[in-house]
Amino acid sequence: MHLSRALILVTTTRISLICRTVSVCMLLLCLCVLQTDTQAMEHTAHTHGAAHLNLAIEDNQITLELSSPLANFLSFEHRAVSDEQKKEAHDLLLRIENTELFQFPDAAECHRETFDVATDVLSPSASPLKNTSSEHSDITIRETLSCAHPEKLWHCRTSLFQYAKHLKNVHVQMVTPRGQHSGTFTTDVVTLSS
Repeated sequence: MHLSRALILVTTTRISLICRTVSVCMLLLCLCVLQTDTQAMEHTAHTHGAAHLNLAIEDNQITLELSSPLANFLSFEHRAVSDEQKKEAHDLLLRIENTELFQFPDAAECHRETFDVATDVLSPSASPLKNTSSEHSDITIRETLSCAHPEKLWHCRTSLFQYAKHLKNVHVQMVTPRGQHSGTFTTDVVTLSS
């Protein structure tokens, strides 16, 4: 009887040790995969021709945040130096500030509450960046809208491709009362269901 209990105890200890080893190995594997995914995202975060849009609908408010390489909008990514570059940057800012880059159904009766464009290279106080292939600048556009009838927010349409001539696709992450969704605007697909 004691031999049988000893065998069971040794077997149980070995199984427990094997389970712990497998658990540690699985944890390490998950961490490696997570690190690889994070590194891959860091390497693709600044991709010419692509942009990322986060769209959230909560109660009667829509929040949009677009992140894109500046080269999708302009012919350069450094501080505007020449008169031609300054004019191009100024014209871009005027166009996107005075345009609805993202449109929602008229029945939702949405209007702009806030709008902000952030990029260090378009501000007058920006210091010149070295014009090398390793230097990249981004633009972030943030907008909030208030809607009288948020229940009628069934889709989002964009006119972004008219202003970002080098843009090919916009990866969209949406959080709405209907759940989380993702999609992609392209030059051919300018409307997504929300």
